[in-house]
Amino acid sequence: MKRNNQSIARKILTYVIICLIIAITSITFLSVQTAKNNLYQLMELNGKEMVEGIKYQAYMQEIMDEGVDDILNNYLYDAAFSIAAMNSYSDETLEELSRKTGLEEINVIDGNGEIIYSNMPANIGYVYGESHAMQQVLKGSREKIAEDIRQSEVDQRYYKYGGVSLADGSGAVQIGISADAVEEMRQGFSIQNIVQSIGQQENVVYAFVVNRDFEATAHSNPERVGMIFNYEGERRAIEAGQEHTGIFTSEERGMDIYEVILPIENNAGEITGAINMGLSVATVEDAVRQMVLRSIIVAAIIAIMSIIIIYIAVQRTAKPIKLLAASTDKIALGDLTEEIEVKSKDEIGSLANSFSIMVKNVKNMIEKIMVTSNNMNSFSDKLVASAQQNATVSDQIAKATEEVAAGASEQVKKTNHVKKNVEDVSNKIKNIVGNIEDLKTSTMSMVESAQKSRKEMQEMNQQIEAIKESSHVSSTTMKNLSATSEEIGKIVDVINGIANQTNLLALNAAIEAARAGEAGKGFTVVAEEIRNLAEQSVKSAENITTLIQETQEKSKAAIITIDDSTSQVDKGQQIVERVGHSFEGIVATINENQDLFKNLETAMMDLNKMFTNTTTLIQDIKFIAEDTAANTEEVAASTEEQMASVEEITSSMEQLNEMVNELNHLITQFKI
Repeated sequence: MKRNNQSIARKILTYVIICLIIAITSITFLSVQTAKNNLYQLMELNGKEMVEGIKYQAYMQEIMDEGVDDILNNYLYDAAFSIAAMNSYSDETLEELSRKTGLEEINVIDGNGEIIYSNMPANIGYVYGESHAMQQVLKGSREKIAEDIRQSEVDQRYYKYGGVSLADGSGAVQIGISADAVEEMRQGFSIQNIVQSIGQQENVVYAFVVNRDFEATAHSNPERVGMIFNYEGERRAIEAGQEHTGIFTSEERGMDIYEVILPIENNAGEITGAINMGLSVATVEDAVRQMVLRSIIVAAIIAIMSIIIIYIAVQRTAKPIKLLAASTDKIALGDLTEEIEVKSKDEIGSLANSFSIMVKNVKNMIEKIMVTSNNMNSFSDKLVASAQQNATVSDQIAKATEEVAAGASEQVKKTNHVKKNVEDVSNKIKNIVGNIEDLKTSTMSMVESAQKSRKEMQEMNQQIEAIKESSHVSSTTMKNLSATSEEIGKIVDVINGIANQTNLLALNAAIEAARAGEAGKGFTVVAEEIRNLAEQSVKSAENITTLIQETQEKSKAAIITIDDSTSQVDKGQQIVERVGHSFEGIVATINENQDLFKNLETAMMDLNKMFTNTTTLIQDIKFIAEDTAANTEEVAASTEEQMASVEEITSSMEQLNEMVNELNHLITQFKI
């Protein structure tokens, strides 16, 4: 038996490899997607941390500026109040005080805003304009004032100025200290420097700070400071105070950028602007590509190792299946002596054990079928012999029935002849009665006629005797036919018993075939055909039984009718014998005494009545004979039908015998 080269081990290995590839691919894809999402989340977190760092630096710078301003302002106020408390002023005193205190500039101003004393001779005579900050002190609107650090237009240095009014209110004292170090420190901690240093990092594309007017106050590219960045992210941050993150494609830079925008708040919680941090996703994409490459390499290594392990496991698992398949091939060819040797304790071992049990059951079933088939073959032969014997008996019955029918027909003919003779005698008696006077005168003629009538009566007696013998033969034949029908009924009972036994055997064979499953389907069909033939045999036997019963009933009726006819014939014979004796008496009486002609006339009248009754009886015998002939013909027809049924049963038995032989041939294909 040829088997497909694609074994189950290869199929399992193929399916497992496909599933493994799908699983590894799915896991790799999900891992890469998860890692990519994590990298983007990390990038967002880093961007937010850098933005928060800038915000913190801005916050700290604001605090530092406020602290430095407070320190410088207090220092200026203390120094200015100390100088304002002096009783007299001179340029030399102020120069000496400048050297000792480190104050860069000390000016004493009169009420008109003109410098009258100074440690710097060039300042003497300078008049402050109306917009100068010191005018507020000179005019008395403020007691003291401190200006912001500003750059000198003369020496480009940074100074911080402050002043207070004189004790007598006649003017004011202005002090200026050098703020180069403070400005340098402030510049070092400025938002622009922080943004610019952050913008120099590898993954940062840009960073900038905008105020509420969307103007860039600090930018990683100093050339962009002052530009307007009025975009959706900046508007959401400044106007709604919402964070904004996302990836967009920059056509200007030709790359994808991850943007993080956060609002900036002052100490009062008011939004003063926004910080925008643009990060390059190239590093993430490079990391993802590297991760995909490493994942593919690792997946390939895992796949190869898994395939090797799975191949070994599948081969070890498929080995018992191959052994089981080899055994089933031999069993499929009919060799039930093959033993299945699979020692595994898993489902395959259980399957092999179950299959072995099934083979044993099939083997036992085949043995039982062989025994049953042999018995059926023997029964079939006996049944065929019985059917043939039944056919022979039916043929004999048919012949006997035909003879009975012929005898009945002859009886009808003879009865008609007797009837005719009786009618003739009756007519003659009537003539005798009618011509009794002529008989009186012509005694001799009447004697001759009486003698002639005596002779005819003897002939009629002989005919009645023949009818009697024919009736006895018909009665004996009908009794023999009834006995033969009873024998046929017994044979039909035997056929019924054999058919029922065959039907029972077919039912048992069907049950065993059903237990055998697929292996017993063919025998199920054979068992079904046998059961159908058995049922047909039973039906045919029932029909034969019915016909035999009808034949027996009709035979009994015919026997009764023939017996009645025989009884009537006996009576007629007795009457004829009496008539003969009467004729003898008449002859003797005529010879002895003609005076008795009147009595003879009366006797003849009685005799005429008797002949009339005899004619009626003969008519009844005719009807009975006709019925006997008709019944005999029906018996003959039933016998012919019985012979046809017997021939059909014989044919069915021969077919059954052929099926049994074919079943034996099929069973011989199995080795047990």
